[in-house]
Amino acid sequence: MSTLGKQECDFINVTGEPDKGRDARRLHVRRTVMTNYHKRKCQKKTLWPREDNTETSQVTTQAARPTSACQLNTSSTDPIRGDISLAVASSSFQLKTNTSPMHSRTCPIIVRFLSGQVIKAVRTLHYVSFIHHNMPEAYDRLDDPLMACREVLCSHYSSKTPHLPTLWHKVSIAQEHIYGTCVDFDKWQLLSSAQAITLYILARFRDSTIDGVFPGMDIALLYTLGKLFQLIKDSHMHGRIRTHKRGPHPNPTSHWKDWIFHESVNRTAIIYFLLKLVASIDFGIDCDEHSDWSIEGMLLPSAKAFWEARDEVTWKTWACVDGDGDQPLAALRIGNLVGADAGSSQKAQIAAWQEESCEFGMVVMLASQLLMDSVTDISNQ
Repeated sequence: MSTLGKQECDFINVTGEPDKGRDARRLHVRRTVMTNYHKRKCQKKTLWPREDNTETSQVTTQAARPTSACQLNTSSTDPIRGDISLAVASSSFQLKTNTSPMHSRTCPIIVRFLSGQVIKAVRTLHYVSFIHHNMPEAYDRLDDPLMACREVLCSHYSSKTPHLPTLWHKVSIAQEHIYGTCVDFDKWQLLSSAQAITLYILARFRDSTIDGVFPGMDIALLYTLGKLFQLIKDSHMHGRIRTHKRGPHPNPTSHWKDWIFHESVNRTAIIYFLLKLVASIDFGIDCDEHSDWSIEGMLLPSAKAFWEARDEVTWKTWACVDGDGDQPLAALRIGNLVGADAGSSQKAQIAAWQEESCEFGMVVMLASQLLMDSVTDISNQ
């Protein structure tokens, strides 16, 4: 009886009004989590083995008991492990369970698409669906976060003896660097950092196991991504009209570089929302709590011709910019795919977008079916 009483003392009734002071409590939890995370990381750095002789023995141990995905998909001709097992459970990113037939058919396709972005990044960043082939202000820098991210991923996925703890150690160092220095970044560095953190998150979603080495990494990555997007919106998308649809303003069509930046921001944000649609990534702390964006409010990915235009001249021929700089199709949002009351003109725009969309657009269409399915379930309750 005394033991039970002692256990009950561990739980404190903070307030009789749960909503009172909720934002302050969440802010305190966030700061505490990040402080404790970085404190543990500093302790681990002093104990981390040198990556020469010690790492060799660790790699041998890891190779002796590879995951099923490695055993089934590693070939001598292609060192990149290009497949995952949907049954693999990450340390924090857990697939959502749903008995809906639509969910069971659609969710695995979205998961494969998200996981495949990591492998595409290893081959070349130009294959990644949310990274534009022409990042004019980022790739020229030696310390570009996205280029550093590719080196980190290549060191693991192109290795004949991949070692996950080493990968996560490098990811944690990159995350800490971005988190500590991003306030001084320009808009291209912020975008590059957000895309790098997104790839790290997808790598954790794809291959992380419950090893206990970096228990707070997933929260740190998500919180860093939230910080980057807040900086992007506050400093480089301010002055742009915020719509009631909880999403960014239509992309500018007068300058190619501006269009690349805004379209890339939109696509990178969609990747986060797609992951949130199929996996549980809240952990009780929403990294997008202060965001005014939602998946329904995100712009539909641009047409394949716009995204893959090799230069500004080609892009302008496809953009068909009129005197006012308007592009009707750019105003379509993911929520428009879900809405059942779309007018005939909007349906025609959606049909035109579907005909010209790329692989990314196809996945967004599948995601809209999941959203529509969830709306139907709620209405039937």
